[in-house]
Amino acid sequence: MTGVSQIAVKDPTGTSVGNITLVGASPKVTINSPTGGISGIGLQTIAWAIQDPPASGFTSRILYSIDNGNNWSQIGEITNGTTLVVDFAALPGTSGLTALIRILVSDGVNTGSATSAPFSVAKKKPTAVSIDAPETGFSQPAADPIQLLGSAYDPDDGFLSGTQLQWGSNVQGALGTGSPLSVSLRPGPHTITLTATDSDGNKLTSTTDVFIGGAAPIVSVTTQPISTSNSANCFRATIGAKIRAGGAPLTLAQFSLDGGNTYASLPLNQLPYSFVVPGTGVIKLVATAYDSSGQSDAQSVWLTIPTACQDTPMITWPTPAAITDSTPLSSTQLDATAPVAGVFVYTPPTGTVLSAGFQTLSVVFTPTDNLDHLPASQSVRILVKHTTSAKLVVAPDGPISVGTALKLTAKITDLSGSGVASGDIVFCDLVVNIGCTGSAVLGTAQITSAGLAAITCAWELAPTRCRPFLQRNLLTQPLVLRRTHCR
Repeated sequence: MTGVSQIAVKDPTGTSVGNITLVGASPKVTINSPTGGISGIGLQTIAWAIQDPPASGFTSRILYSIDNGNNWSQIGEITNGTTLVVDFAALPGTSGLTALIRILVSDGVNTGSATSAPFSVAKKKPTAVSIDAPETGFSQPAADPIQLLGSAYDPDDGFLSGTQLQWGSNVQGALGTGSPLSVSLRPGPHTITLTATDSDGNKLTSTTDVFIGGAAPIVSVTTQPISTSNSANCFRATIGAKIRAGGAPLTLAQFSLDGGNTYASLPLNQLPYSFVVPGTGVIKLVATAYDSSGQSDAQSVWLTIPTACQDTPMITWPTPAAITDSTPLSSTQLDATAPVAGVFVYTPPTGTVLSAGFQTLSVVFTPTDNLDHLPASQSVRILVKHTTSAKLVVAPDGPISVGTALKLTAKITDLSGSGVASGDIVFCDLVVNIGCTGSAVLGTAQITSAGLAAITCAWELAPTRCRPFLQRNLLTQPLVLRRTHCR
């Protein structure tokens, strides 16, 4: 330490056992940069010089102050070096020439120091703001207050708090300041915004989307006596669930046939859902529904069924999107579902390539539990589009000589609805490509082997007759377009 001449040595009881006298002069330190009046922006090098001839090594600590030396923070330490690269973009800024750099150099016994002339450092904007709670997609009932948690950081001010953190809703406007903050929100969707403002008025925001549930969903259960193939004492149950005013979206609908001990889920897109109640004896049917805010409703009915009933499961099979006549059937089209376990058998099966036009797909579903459920069937229609139509619109009718220029023009028409043509165009003599290919493009164009307007009929080895045609590589059978002669 500067000015220290002796070190007192004491035992554990505090009794002095001697003194160590320090000799030698403190290192002399001179700061070369930064110089007074500069603006510290981005990466800059702090440099200093040390005069301490007797020392074999020294350690330099670099301190930084933004308030003319009232407070200091260490920003680096160097052993046997005299430069340090500092990123002023990461250091707190000043409102004027109040920034200082101090270098403390120790040779192991004595310490010397130097302080720079005042300079300025650019003020910073907040660099981070986050909403820690609630997360996007969060939902809860309107009856409960929602807890808002957030944080923000500014290089000049450090972590922001209190009135520097402002909360707002796109529905209710300003909500309050600080973190945590407990607020009550009206039912419906809200975009929550946290705005962080530093001491210089610079702002940074973050948002999250939440849904506040209003009224709880409402569940309905109705039953109707029916007669089936094996019993006249069956019931068809219909379960419904609806969102009430301001309610959150439904997330789950389910029913139980054992008084609520076990449940089976219902497809939300098929509500109200009807089925023949299986089983025998006294049955308590319970139906429940939940929304995304955690609110729920439940209804129940009691039924007495002397003899087991068999129902026909409802098969759900959306109409498949159109495909082309080169697309084999897959699970994308063959995707029927049933509310109970079982086996689906499709006609035609997976991998079948259908011809163009409207085609019928059918399925037979055999339930695993054949005591309570009967087999079911369903069918849908699918549009199969032809990929591309091609025809030769210009070709010579009469005989042409070998070596004579031959112009062939093809018209390509899209029938798939995709707006593009499929495959390649190939002119050939039913056996051999005659040397002219091109990509299929919509419209009318002359097709040549090298971008020319003509090709040469070069069938010297052919017999006496040949027929050029367009062959598309996505079709199984080539299309013969027009007859011509070669000689």
